Amino acid sequence: MKRYLSALLWAALAAQAGWTVTNTVWLHQKPGVDPLGLFLLTAFAALALGFRPRVVAAVQVLVGLEFLELVADRTGLLGPQGGGVSWGDFTHFVSYTRQVTSFLPPGWAPALAVAATLAEVTLGVALIARIRVREASWAGGLLLLTYAVAMTLSLPIADAFHYLVFVQAAGILSAAAYYAPRTERSTVHTLRGRWMRPRPATTVRLPS
Repeated sequence: MKRYLSALLWAALAAQAGWTVTNTVWLHQKPGVDPLGLFLLTAFAALALGFRPRVVAAVQVLVGLEFLELVADRTGLLGPQGGGVSWGDFTHFVSYTRQVTSFLPPGWAPALAVAATLAEVTLGVALIARIRVREASWAGGLLLLTYAVAMTLSLPIADAFHYLVFVQAAGILSAAAYYAPRTERSTVHTLRGRWMRPRPATTVRLPS
């Protein structure tokens, strides 16, 4: 599993880098990748180069912050739509949800928008506060994969690359696969030590 997810992360990084270079140098189309996106790409590249515990934790926190930033955007905390703000209020986000899920009945959009917001708030807080972080990482990866599939089916591919959904999905799933809490490691080490510690030899006394 780890090997496949690592390969998936490298493939997502290669695709994202190819699109970013093509869009920046030749096409000059919008949306592009903002400075925060470049920072996220750097973190995911570091994750792909070596799954060190600190890098894994940093990626999980960054994805959690990204979830909460998206929620802040759609609830108007970042200001009105425009100038780097994608939606600005929940009405615009429901309209965007209707576009992303164009293969579903339009009446489902409000419920899906609420469900996505609740999921992102829950997962964002869990990833940042380190609450059941491995389960939150798996759930966040599956949520991002769902976004990636829906955006690919309904919108231009540039939107999926702009929000880094492919890289984020592959990265957080890889982090979940490689994540091992310190308490789990210490427990396994202790148990292994107990199992493998040689027992003192016992002397059997025969009756004289």
